[in-house]
Amino acid sequence: MDVSVVIPVYNAASFISEAVNSALAQPEVKQIILVEDGSSDNSLEVCRALASESSKVEVYRHPHGTNCGEGASRNLGMEKARHSYISFLDADDFMLPGRFETDRGVFERYPDADGVYCSVLNFFHDSTGKVAWLNRGFKESSLTGLSEPADPGSLFNILTGYLRNQPITGHLIPDCLTIKRESLKAARIRFPDELRMHTDTLFIYQCAYYLKLYAGVLDRGIVMRRIHSNNAFIHEMDIQQTRSLFYLATIRWAVNQKLPRRYIFYFRRRYCSLKEENCRLFVGLLLHLRSFCADPHYRRASKEKARKRTILKKGVFSFRIFDEAFAIFTPAFKK
Repeated sequence: MDVSVVIPVYNAASFISEAVNSALAQPEVKQIILVEDGSSDNSLEVCRALASESSKVEVYRHPHGTNCGEGASRNLGMEKARHSYISFLDADDFMLPGRFETDRGVFERYPDADGVYCSVLNFFHDSTGKVAWLNRGFKESSLTGLSEPADPGSLFNILTGYLRNQPITGHLIPDCLTIKRESLKAARIRFPDELRMHTDTLFIYQCAYYLKLYAGVLDRGIVMRRIHSNNAFIHEMDIQQTRSLFYLATIRWAVNQKLPRRYIFYFRRRYCSLKEENCRLFVGLLLHLRSFCADPHYRRASKEKARKRTILKKGVFSFRIFDEAFAIFTPAFKK
């Protein structure tokens, strides 16, 4: 199993050596691709020094040394990958010994596997990162990953939240993944370089939709994720705006790739729910009607919600027409 590791680098001079050395320590890693993204610190010098010490380490930059963002940097890294498997690592994170041992076994056990996902362990590097992390409602000591293995055919629904009340919870980040290079190429999966935030989420949605991803190690972290004052999420000033941009990009992808209408309407509803100006009343009602007609899961959920919020629950009316009418117009009513 030969792995190319893609590491985007931006203002990570104090961390990148630890990340690279942790990858070099993995016997499966044959290539480490550092994409220096126009840093304002001495990250470029550190990257070049690391490349001079090991033939496995390669350094690339965008034209004219411009800053193009994490998504574009990972895309460039994937283009430069030469080996059969691609893994990702953030420049401020590091791998633990045996990072790919379980992944190798999963690929051997499931010949149809396109990729394997694992869990990463979050740790606090400084107090600023810890406070910001806890203010977002995350646990002080936690794993990032799924709570239990998911069937590859259900993974997209789980990660997007399309189906409610799923027993499996959690999400994935690029650090979690090992994917066959040819599978990414065949499905034309790339990071959305038009986004500066949440690029990894849309990339993972694409992987879950097009590829067969199997679970690796979930009960412990095999990659360490550093939470610190320079993490991008800490400087995300307008969360609703960046998430709105993310859902717009997700809608464009779903439409362009001709995903089933139920998914397109679901992403539109998520977009509408973020900010009032995203979705006026008439647009919201129209979207609800279209979703109600196209999506059986949404239809069942709407009808159940209507029953709980109307006199139908008390059994005063039992006519089917009232059930349907209340289900359709419930979003226009206030509790």
